[in-house]
Amino acid sequence: MVDKLKIVSMPSSGSSQTFTAMLNPNSIKHDFGIGYTDDPCKHQQSQGDIAPTVQFQGYQSEKLDFEIMIDATGVVEYTGGESVQDQLNQLKKCCLRLQR
Repeated sequence: MVDKLKIVSMPSSGSSQTFTAMLNPNSIKHDFGIGYTDDPCKHQQSQGDIAPTVQFQGYQSEKLDFEIMIDATGVVEYTGGESVQDQLNQLKKCCLRLQR
């Protein structure tokens, strides 16, 4: 049996929160990359060079993208929350950290 998508928070102190999806997402997309300088005025291509000079600028932010189904009709058996709002609240507790 395949496990469902599980999101677990990583708190700096206290206990962790867990959200288990009702159904696994159809697809997951993970983007990341490296940035290079591309200012044509700063890095002119020298005569005889094949390509212009570029310099490492930094790492780009990672992004994780997926769509999950949250439902409370009872069509799919789920014990994570009784209503859609309960499930959303549980997901927010895992993914959002509010600063006070």
